[in-house]
Amino acid sequence: MKKYPTFIIGTPFCKEKYLYGDTYLRFLLEVKYKESNNHNQVLCIMMNPSIANSNESDDTINKILKLLNEKMLFATLKVVNIYQVYKSQSDMLATTLEEIIYKLGKDEFNNIMKKKLSTIYEQIVKVDNIILAWGNPSEGMNEKKYLSRCSQITEFLSYLISKRLFVFKTGTWERILTQKGQPRHPSRNNLIDLVDCNIGIGNKICVKLK
Repeated sequence: MKKYPTFIIGTPFCKEKYLYGDTYLRFLLEVKYKESNNHNQVLCIMMNPSIANSNESDDTINKILKLLNEKMLFATLKVVNIYQVYKSQSDMLATTLEEIIYKLGKDEFNNIMKKKLSTIYEQIVKVDNIILAWGNPSEGMNEKKYLSRCSQITEFLSYLISKRLFVFKTGTWERILTQKGQPRHPSRNNLIDLVDCNIGIGNKICVKLK
């Protein structure tokens, strides 16, 4: 079991939902790691949860917490995802989504997706700082649908000009964004810093050059 870093404060908050078998959804994870009187929070939007909940963490969450703590950035990390289903191996996510559709039906699956978007929008409105970190579509995933969902989020952000947006700078890649123009996902990447960005024409992510 992966433990949270010793510097976190209290017990992380995790909003989950049981679906069937060993399949769970995570709508929100919130981890406080620094005392702050001004509710200094940052929201990170990623692809899907791996393991982290109230009781245990995972490599990706710990990697983000370590960077933010070392850089003395913000005080609380909140995490939401494009897809809420727990899956450690992202290349198995597409298969799991197909299984959910098969077991619950398309209507129920679409309802889950709508609730997912409303959760993301709700959390975006509550914070001033947002890290975009969902990465490229994983193997076997419908790329068009995935990028469309990402675009829905960037379109929503384009109307909220007061928000400060970031992407991760990694030591793994020279390019800040992926070749598909998506923000880097922390998994399998060495995180160095946060880089400011904004939403440009066509809801594209644009890195701000210093």
